[in-house]
Amino acid sequence: MSWWPTKKRDADLERELRSDLELEEEEQRERGLGPEAARQAAMRAFGNSALIREQTHAVWSWNRVEALVRDLRYGLRTLRRTPGFTITAIVVIALGIGANVALFTVVRSVLLKPLPYRDPAKLVLMYEAEPDRPHHTPWLPVDAGSFWDWQRAAQSVAQMAMVSPFQGYNVSSEGGRLPEVIDAAWCTGNFLSLVGVQPVLGRDFTAADDRLGAAATAVLSASFWKRRYGADPAVVGKTIWLDAKPYTIIGVLPPSFVYSGAFGGNAVQIWTAVQHEAPEWLMKTYDDHEFQVVARLAPGATLAALESQLAALQKQIKAAHPEPSVHNGVVGRTMLDDAVHDYKTPLYALLAATGCVLLIACMNVAGLLVARAASRNKELAIRAALGGGRLRLMRERLIESLLLSSAGGMLGMLM
Repeated sequence: MSWWPTKKRDADLERELRSDLELEEEEQRERGLGPEAARQAAMRAFGNSALIREQTHAVWSWNRVEALVRDLRYGLRTLRRTPGFTITAIVVIALGIGANVALFTVVRSVLLKPLPYRDPAKLVLMYEAEPDRPHHTPWLPVDAGSFWDWQRAAQSVAQMAMVSPFQGYNVSSEGGRLPEVIDAAWCTGNFLSLVGVQPVLGRDFTAADDRLGAAATAVLSASFWKRRYGADPAVVGKTIWLDAKPYTIIGVLPPSFVYSGAFGGNAVQIWTAVQHEAPEWLMKTYDDHEFQVVARLAPGATLAALESQLAALQKQIKAAHPEPSVHNGVVGRTMLDDAVHDYKTPLYALLAATGCVLLIACMNVAGLLVARAASRNKELAIRAALGGGRLRLMRERLIESLLLSSAGGMLGMLM
């Protein structure tokens, strides 16, 4: 039977039930009963008309959908009759869900979401260390002399790049723009390609850019490009004055690439080639530690293998350069761990705490529902005596709980 002529179908059923009841009443009168007694006897013989209607509906199509709609309407009416209980339950659920959603969003963005680089699981950062000094921080910056030795020795295990994200430039006024001081970084020519970042405009550095005597070039971050140049697509090839020296803009990085360095600081706004910028002596020394080393592990290589190889090499470097400022150990960790190591434990602890808040909220709402059910025992007993099935009554309670949790969940998402 089609679902859409609902009113006609129900009217036909009512006429049929009324006709059957009138026939039964007529038979009772023929047996000698008075009109009122015949009507009472006919109703007793006919049975529960409401139950007959439900049993008839049960054989029609879409009955389950209609029953669900009826239960939803009944649940809404029931909750409207007790606004104090309803509002309290929704607010308690909203507080529990809202806190968990908010903190899980942070945890997902900081700890679970992969870094916006190519194959980020293969990216690691290597540091110098002092294993003989256990109370000394193990994550020490690297000197350029050690980096060049590491890069040559570990070619079969990993590619390596060097970066110093602790620089700064004075940007001169030009084109009506005011001067400003910005955070910058020096990097080897292979750094951007190693992490897998492609400029959205122009190109990144090459070996020709990263050498002594090369032309001065710069790559801009997306935020600096938008703020300083209004996202002008013709910015590539223009000149920017840094510390009163002209640099040619060769590229603009994507917005997803934000680099502030493992030791904190603001996001890097401009990138320049390290061998063009740094003094020549700094590129050869073993006792001036200013750099981070980023490595991409070769297929099949592990961080432990790279760390072991570089640690052995660093001991040789220490033997050749016994100055106190030269370190004799190497440690490493993945780039993701390096970025979140200060926040991982506190965030997981906060997430566990908010999980407990949600559990407490659920227990409180469960207690309210138990108290509500106890106050409705008489109502439920009457409905059961009138033919209400146990599953039907349970389904109504579940739908009320679903309405409360849905409303609390939506309010919690907004919070």
